[in-house]
Amino acid sequence: MGLTKYLIVRSLRNRNTLLWGYAFSIFWITVGAFIFTKNFSSIPPQYLSDVTRLYTADWLTFAIPYMGSVVAVGFLQTLVYQTAAVAYLRRFGMLSPWKYLLSYYTAMTALIIIVSFTVAPLNIVLQYLGFNYNGMHVGLDVVAPKTWLGFAELLGVSILSALFMVSLVLLLYVIVLNTDVSNATFVDFIPMFLTYVFYFLYLYMELPHWLIVLSPFTAIMGLITATYINTGVPVTLMSETITLNPIYALSSLTAWIVALSLLSVILILRIKYVPPEKLRVA
Repeated sequence: MGLTKYLIVRSLRNRNTLLWGYAFSIFWITVGAFIFTKNFSSIPPQYLSDVTRLYTADWLTFAIPYMGSVVAVGFLQTLVYQTAAVAYLRRFGMLSPWKYLLSYYTAMTALIIIVSFTVAPLNIVLQYLGFNYNGMHVGLDVVAPKTWLGFAELLGVSILSALFMVSLVLLLYVIVLNTDVSNATFVDFIPMFLTYVFYFLYLYMELPHWLIVLSPFTAIMGLITATYINTGVPVTLMSETITLNPIYALSSLTAWIVALSLLSVILILRIKYVPPEKLRVA
């Protein structure tokens, strides 16, 4: 409980997380709402409601996994400087790998709930204001999830996204601590880089159906869109005409979280003390 509370408070006070996680995402959502929507004025009125809802969902497909990756990196940077404490408590204290893992997962879940209840409604309001500012008079119901259940489903997918990000980053850091700590700096960029790559591939290309399901990044994005517009997982974020069964993406994402967690537990047992001098060089 102590570690969980520490991680939550630390993240909410971390300027880098607040700037590059929350503020950066909200900035681009605002740009998308007031500038990019100018190109929607030529859309026929009969298609406007579907397009605006899909467009609003697309911004969350980027923001939720991206913010999750930033928060996870902010969390787990502490692990790099806790090697002595982890090794000591594992050997002489009550710390177990699963307890250690659960602390991070609980903190991440709590934070992503806070983020979802702030960023998702803010995205709806900004898109509503942006569309109306640019002359397309739409209601809040058009940019909100298609059903009330969609809000709860979106929160559930956001939590799974957060758990995947923290399990991925934890495994990467544990691997670095068990091999070459000088590579710790590069770990910070891997989840964010992969989020960008898969987002733009999914946005502008029609990816193979098996890749959408098996890739955890596209599975997260597809599930966010599916819950928001109340359809299956789209084969491209630009259209909802062809969809896949969301059960496949959900099962794949869950399997990734379990597999990464198991690998992390095994490697946490092998963590040894790393002198601070090596961390400063890294």
